[in-house]
Amino acid sequence: GTLFPYTTLFRSGGIEMATEYTIGGSEAAALLGFHKWLTPLGLYCRKLKLVDPPIESEQMKWGTNAEHVVARRYAKETGAVLTPSVDEGFDRHKPFIHPVYPWYSGTPDRFVGEDGILEIKVVGERTAHEWTENEVPTAYLIQCQWYLELASPYLGQAQAMKAAYERGELSAADYYNGISQLEALELQRRQAISGAFFQAGQQLQ
Repeated sequence: GTLFPYTTLFRSGGIEMATEYTIGGSEAAALLGFHKWLTPLGLYCRKLKLVDPPIESEQMKWGTNAEHVVARRYAKETGAVLTPSVDEGFDRHKPFIHPVYPWYSGTPDRFVGEDGILEIKVVGERTAHEWTENEVPTAYLIQCQWYLELASPYLGQAQAMKAAYERGELSAADYYNGISQLEALELQRRQAISGAFFQAGQQLQ
């Protein structure tokens, strides 16, 4: 797949523009009402800068700093190839932007192989009860699903179709039909990933 860093689509604005005009992974859960600390109205107020931006807590800082430890253990246990590297994640000040939907953004912790993601959560004592061997809090499942779209191997094809359509080289009917076919392929990919996770959970029981 082809991923497009934010700066390739917007030449100015940086993280402030990305925060104001796009929806990220954790924000998707808030929009759907599943974020524990942020409501849809709260997100709306943030986008319009009606409230002060959140301050990174000490717990959040430690969680970010511990990501590479978890990533290293994951890579060792599974043999997975992580991108950009085991010890370093993506720059959160340059989120990835969907090539077809410019309001769709995200910064996964790591990419796994060619079309997978690794999202790391360092859980403290106060929230450990929300996690079990076979269950993940809904907000984080939504976040992972959001990022899986950015890891889709079909994004490059979708972007090429969009460019051809905008140049007049592809009819509207052919463009939307092509996008529908790619969406069907993406759905099959996600179902396969979900099936693999289910089988892994069954093995843990």
